[in-house]
Amino acid sequence: MDVDLNFWKYQKGVYLDNQQVYVTACCEGEEIEGLELLPISEIMEKLKTTFSSWDFVAPDVFDGKETGYFTIFTTSQIVRFDCCDMIQHDMDTLITVMSEFDCPFYDPLLSIRFDEKDERINEEFCFWKYREGVYLDNQQVYEVACCKGEQVEGLELLPISEIVESVRDTFSSWVLTAPNTFQSKGRGYFQITTTPQMVRVNCYGMSGYEMNFLMDVISAFDCPVYDSGMGTRFDGAS
Repeated sequence: MDVDLNFWKYQKGVYLDNQQVYVTACCEGEEIEGLELLPISEIMEKLKTTFSSWDFVAPDVFDGKETGYFTIFTTSQIVRFDCCDMIQHDMDTLITVMSEFDCPFYDPLLSIRFDEKDERINEEFCFWKYREGVYLDNQQVYEVACCKGEQVEGLELLPISEIVESVRDTFSSWVLTAPNTFQSKGRGYFQITTTPQMVRVNCYGMSGYEMNFLMDVISAFDCPVYDSGMGTRFDGAS
């Protein structure tokens, strides 16, 4: 997965249109009145220490070999990381490093900056697998299997333990606050509900790339995602 992570800091008393800041400062590299100057040298030193096991390919690429790489783009006011094939834990680490410099993460997928001023988005995603030769009404399956938790004829049994374990491995830096609730400070949380036939994930205040990671992890078990908000199962048949 390729993701860009964007960071800046507003001057005291200033709050601008985040999407416009992203386009102007992070994409076009122009300065914006109202943004603080960042300690770029200190940030780079912190990154070199934190990712000391990675190869620093001067002047702006950290290469983790099999764990992907990221390229840094900076101006005096912003830091943008272009992450390629990186695991979720390493991108979490980048966000944590920048939070130490009081720079919240901006997610262009959702147009949300993860500070107290932005309203967070909550999403629900459901997963199941049809038996060979079976295709049912997806909305009906959602209502019966995912909402009521009842068994539906025509659905496969899922390897629930393996799925949950894969989610735990992927989100190992998140705190397990309840048997199936994962939380990251300032970055939201998600809850997993299961039956032998389905997995439902409720996401609260999470970023787009983190929700995409969740969908990828569970979809890897041949369980296409059903978006209840859109009424669509992303399997090519809906």
